[in-house]
Amino acid sequence: MHRHFFSIKDLELDQALCDSLRMNKIRCADLLVEYGASFDRLQALDLLDELYQEMVSDNLLIKIMRNLISIGNKCLTLLSTYD
Repeated sequence: MHRHFFSIKDLELDQALCDSLRMNKIRCADLLVEYGASFDRLQALDLLDELYQEMVSDNLLIKIMRNLISIGNKCLTLLSTYD
């Protein structure tokens, strides 16, 4: 196990950076980096990999929902032709 010595301020900034990326708040992420947040520390703490996996899962869920909506709309269209 790796030992990392970061200050509480660093960890708070890095967590805020991770949260801003998760919420797609790019300008906020830019500001946090200017104030000392670090992608290197996120990587060292494996938070970037975790964030990436969340984003991939969210994108997959969105694609599935879009497909389900599309299928539902096609079914409604077919049903309306029988009336």
